[in-house]
Amino acid sequence: MACAGIANPNGWASPVVEEGILVTQIDEGELSAFTTPTGDSLALNPTARLWTYPGGTDDDDGVDLKAIYATPLIDGGIVYVAGYSGQVVALTLQNGRPVTSWGGPVDIAERIVATPALHGDVLYIATEVGRLHRLDASNGTRVATPVDIGGRIWAAPYADARGVYVAGIDRDFVAIDGSSGQSRWSRDIGAVAGDPIAVGGLLYVPAFDRRVHVLDLTADGAERWPDGGRGDAWFWSSPLIEGNTVYAVAVDGSVYAFDRDTGALRWRTIAASSDEVRAAPVLQSNVLMIATRDGDIRGFNPTNGTLLWVEHVSGERFYADPLVLESGLVIFTDEDGGLWRVDPSSGNTQPFLESS
Repeated sequence: MACAGIANPNGWASPVVEEGILVTQIDEGELSAFTTPTGDSLALNPTARLWTYPGGTDDDDGVDLKAIYATPLIDGGIVYVAGYSGQVVALTLQNGRPVTSWGGPVDIAERIVATPALHGDVLYIATEVGRLHRLDASNGTRVATPVDIGGRIWAAPYADARGVYVAGIDRDFVAIDGSSGQSRWSRDIGAVAGDPIAVGGLLYVPAFDRRVHVLDLTADGAERWPDGGRGDAWFWSSPLIEGNTVYAVAVDGSVYAFDRDTGALRWRTIAASSDEVRAAPVLQSNVLMIATRDGDIRGFNPTNGTLLWVEHVSGERFYADPLVLESGLVIFTDEDGGLWRVDPSSGNTQPFLESS
């Protein structure tokens, strides 16, 4: 999980669900869609895919996504996919075929790890070489020349009516005007590789300076937790905001609960091992869950951090953020694209979809 170039990319894109269709990467560099099971069905049928992209048809010629790290975005029945290769495509959710108005993939020609941001008609693509590209979401054409941010970008940008906010591994957090591409303000908060979370005009940013920063987007990024949100190891995974508590997991597996207003520490669990954590925590059925690189899935009491259960999935690694289905099951994705369903109350973990 070191922050270096990715020699053998696999991808850690999270699965997403929209209109009863689950979209996920179960084969390296390919996106597949399935009808989400309902009722007593607790697994996906791997032979009953709705579609796969690229799927070997004529209009897929020349498409090579390499791997998918960026979580697909779904909006208005369109799936936006950014491959590690630098190719960006727009697909119809129902059948997985390229949107006609795009005329095929857009080749950014730069490696993409960060999940894109979509605001209005603009799709923001941040790359590993530190540039921000802006595409018209309706047809894939470039809205303007790329903005040179500088440094590698692995964290998803966040966009709103004021512009787009970008955090990198090698430079400051910066706010970019959406129209001019000029910097509006910047904050030196250290390296950031995890996706920020926006709630109520505040951006909660996990950082490698062992802090969760809270930046006020309405006040030029003013720090709202000047003395709070401190841990003992890097924060890579996205924080989780629930009620008046912010939950964050450090890369060493320690879990923190911070007061949402001040960032004061409410409780902390000590890492039981050296398992590294990138996946975001999830709270379901009053159980806080995390998954580790070494195949552990752990459930905690969200009130005091007491460990409730541990399940180990032998031979698997978890990097992707989890998905919660309407049924209440929590889905974790392993490094090879397999999906695992977890019952929050007991921790019972079973295959949901085995990788090919």
